[in-house]
Amino acid sequence: MPSLGSCSRKLCSNTASPADDHRNIKEPLHLRACRSIAIVSPDPGNLKVASYYAEILDADLAFIDKRRQSATSVSMTNIIGDVAGKTVLMFDDMITTGGTIAEPANSKDHGCGPIHVAATHGVFAGKAVERLAAAPIEQIVITDTVPTWDASPR
Repeated sequence: MPSLGSCSRKLCSNTASPADDHRNIKEPLHLRACRSIAIVSPDPGNLKVASYYAEILDADLAFIDKRRQSATSVSMTNIIGDVAGKTVLMFDDMITTGGTIAEPANSKDHGCGPIHVAATHGVFAGKAVERLAAAPIEQIVITDTVPTWDASPR
């Protein structure tokens, strides 16, 4: 079940930029218990950031090959990389309609484990909250750059 909320200022400052000192990013205790983690870039354009997190967390790297059909429609065509049985962490700069995150999460035929998402800007336009609430995402963490409200149906 997704939880829509803001992360703490300390966490935001510690994960603000790949240029930050990687020693400031602490692996959450519940992730240490995971045997394998895959950092999944939601698109090839975010691969550099995903690669950075995969390196500092000693995790596998994968990315979603997507095709944008229109401004509000995205088609996921393939996941490049091994995510089978792994806890998936997805980092993105912005969640607007939720399609880039929800569509690959909904097609769990790739066999991944729990999915956790983090984004800098949580815009949540249109039916984004409903779309994300319907997706099998364990947690969504956003920073407080865009004012939010508790609209989670769960």
